[in-house]
Amino acid sequence: MVAAINQAIETGKDFISEYRVYTEAGEERWLAARGRVEYTADGRPIAFPGALADITERKQAESAWRQISTELERQLRKFDAIASSVPDFIYTFDLSGRFT
Repeated sequence: MVAAINQAIETGKDFISEYRVYTEAGEERWLAARGRVEYTADGRPIAFPGALADITERKQAESAWRQISTELERQLRKFDAIASSVPDFIYTFDLSGRFT
């Protein structure tokens, strides 16, 4: 984090970062930070205004999506293994009951 801030100060590029913190109660939270260094006319940094947002819910949703996606892939591989080993026909239907 310190290196990214120093890089923003040295290069003048925007600072954009996401990072994890823990509350005093031990709860994990995720934050997104954005900022831009302001300089004097002679190029000295004088301020680093920015914004900070709690993105914990987004990170939790992304984690849940990855878990569901992994489980779905596992189930599809299992179905493919079963379907390829059955000598008879296997019929599949979508959620509306249509033959697929």
